[in-house]
Amino acid sequence: MRTYLLLIFSVWLLSIPGCKSSNRVQAGKVLAKVNGEELTEEEMRAELSLAYGDSILPGAKLDYLNRWIDNQLLYEEAKRKGLEKLPQVKMRARQAARDITVLSLLNDQIAKNIQVSEDEARRFYVQNKDFFKREQEEVRASHILFSSQAQADSASARLKKGEDFKLLARELSLDLLTRNTGGDIGYFSLSNTDPVVARVASGLQTGMVSPPFKTAMGYHILKVTDRKPKGSIRDFKEVKATLMNQLLQEKRNQAISSLLGELKKKAKIEKFGWATDSQVTR
Repeated sequence: MRTYLLLIFSVWLLSIPGCKSSNRVQAGKVLAKVNGEELTEEEMRAELSLAYGDSILPGAKLDYLNRWIDNQLLYEEAKRKGLEKLPQVKMRARQAARDITVLSLLNDQIAKNIQVSEDEARRFYVQNKDFFKREQEEVRASHILFSSQAQADSASARLKKGEDFKLLARELSLDLLTRNTGGDIGYFSLSNTDPVVARVASGLQTGMVSPPFKTAMGYHILKVTDRKPKGSIRDFKEVKATLMNQLLQEKRNQAISSLLGELKKKAKIEKFGWATDSQVTR
């Protein structure tokens, strides 16, 4: 259980919008009101940061806002029916308060005090390069996403006249995640991507640009910018972010495990009945 404490608590908390992990934020920009009950920007960020830290994923704020409104409406209806007085509701409320308090300990007392430097990640990378071997051939590509065939055809004509692919992607692409990087998708294996994209990419040599084609997302123009063979080692810059996050999580898990070990030495822990069975306890 200790390995997944942070993840479990964060996911659980985010699944219940409006469940407060800290004292209510009184001031701030009001995002929504439901029968006078307010949700502020600060409250939303405080809740989302439990799972995303400083990197809140695109769309997460809007999703949280909509779920908060739904949850507030349901909460008010439940109170109108007097459900908060039920014994099982009171029991779960006590458990929720305890879990949130534990989460505060893990985040405020442990997680925020643990860091991983780029030098640490690079040392791990150098000492464990076999971990970063490609299991399949990978392609690096860039794309421009359009909403219509006419837009894609127009851009294709401009590319044929010699316009720069990256500049055109920044100007026209509807893909907000890749537009600012000139449409760069990064490396991917053909077996782990959209079958249509895989088919188009497999037919392009490095540096070639595809004619417009359609997927469920819309209309695309694809440019293959590099290929890496099976068994080659991924560059450090490709894996740095993921590696640093993994090392950070390992450090946090070790700190939690160490804290639990110390607390168990000081505590009087008793088990009764079936809980004493060595097959069901650790």
